[in-house]
Amino acid sequence: MSIIDYNPKETKPIIPADESIKSVFLADPKELVKFVNSVMNTIHNPETSTVVQLKTEHVKTTNTGNESKSKMTYDKVIADMLFSIDGKIYGIEFQTVHDNTILCRIAEYQFNAMIDMVKSSGFSNEYEGELPLPRMSMVQLERSNNVPTHYKLWFVNEDTGEKILQQFPIVKIWEYLVDDLSKNGMHLLLPFKIIDIRKSIKGNEMDEETTARLVEMSGQIDSKIMDLFNAGELSYTAMETMYHAHGSLMQYFSDKFISDTNPLKGKVESMFAEVMDRRKIVTREDILREGEARGISQGITQGISQGISQGEQRERREILNTLAQLKVPFDVFKATAEARGVPEEEYLPIYNAVVSDQN
Repeated sequence: MSIIDYNPKETKPIIPADESIKSVFLADPKELVKFVNSVMNTIHNPETSTVVQLKTEHVKTTNTGNESKSKMTYDKVIADMLFSIDGKIYGIEFQTVHDNTILCRIAEYQFNAMIDMVKSSGFSNEYEGELPLPRMSMVQLERSNNVPTHYKLWFVNEDTGEKILQQFPIVKIWEYLVDDLSKNGMHLLLPFKIIDIRKSIKGNEMDEETTARLVEMSGQIDSKIMDLFNAGELSYTAMETMYHAHGSLMQYFSDKFISDTNPLKGKVESMFAEVMDRRKIVTREDILREGEARGISQGITQGISQGISQGEQRERREILNTLAQLKVPFDVFKATAEARGVPEEEYLPIYNAVVSDQN
C-alpha cells in the first residue's frame, strides 16, 4: 500500500509525499527512535539504539480458480515502514484517506514481518518458538471524520478462548499545532502539517484566505525546524530532508491550487525558494557570520567556507550511505540523491557498494 492512498473518489491531484516521508523518517535513525518513543511510549535510547530497516514488500499468492482448474494470482503487499529498534519490530503507516481495510492490512504487515524475523534468526529449538508481535502505529495526514484514537486488534486462542488485545495509536496530525508536534517529540511530522490545508480547498483552487493560512503555517514550520536545528535537537541530515519535504509540498500547493491571479502567489513561491535554500544558509552564511563575529580573519573565514562546501558534499554521501545500509527501496534512495543534486554516476556506486557488501 502506498503511503498516500489512492482514492477513486478523490478529484484533487495526488499528494507527492510518498518518497518525501520515507526520506524524512529514514534520514536520521536518532529522530526515528525519538518519534517511536513519543508515539508508542517506548524508552529506547536515541544515542545508542540500533535501527534496522526491514523488508516492506511481499508477494501474496491467491487461488482465484475453481475446483476443476486452479488459477494463481500474485499481488504485492507493501507496508509503508517496517524496522527494528534494538531487535524489537515496529511499523508506521501513513494515510490521507481513512478506509475500512487498514486493520486487515496492518495484520498482514505484522504477519509478514514476524515470519521474516523468524526466518532470519530461527526458533530457539525445533519444538518450541516465539513469534515477536510487531508494534504498529498510524499517522493520519489529512482531516477525516470518526477516526478513533487507536485501532484495536484481538488475537484469539480458539482452544482456550484467551484473547490478547493489541492497540495501534493513531496520530491525527490536524489535532496538533506546529509547536505541539515539536514539544511532543514528533519533529519528523513538521513538514507534513500543511497537508491538512487541502481539506479547506473548495474545488481545485485556493482562495486568498486559505492561501494566507498556508503562508502562515509554512512560516511557522520553517522557523520551528530552524529553531530545533539551532538548539541541537535536529541533526543536519534531519534538517535538510525536512526542509526539502516542506518545500516540495509548498510547490505542490502552488502548482496545483494557486492560480496566477491569486494575490499571494508570489509570496508562496518566494517562501518555497527560501525553504529549499535554507540548508545552504545554515551551513554557509550563518557559520561565516559567526566566525567573523569572533574576529576570525577574512582569509581563515574563506578557508572555512571552502571547508563547509566540502563538508556538504561529505554530508550528502553520508546520507546516501546510511539509506543504503538501511536497505531502503532503490526508488527512495534515487529520489533522495536526485533531490540533493547528486548525479547518477555518483549515487549508483554508493548504492551498489553497500548492497554488494551486504550480500
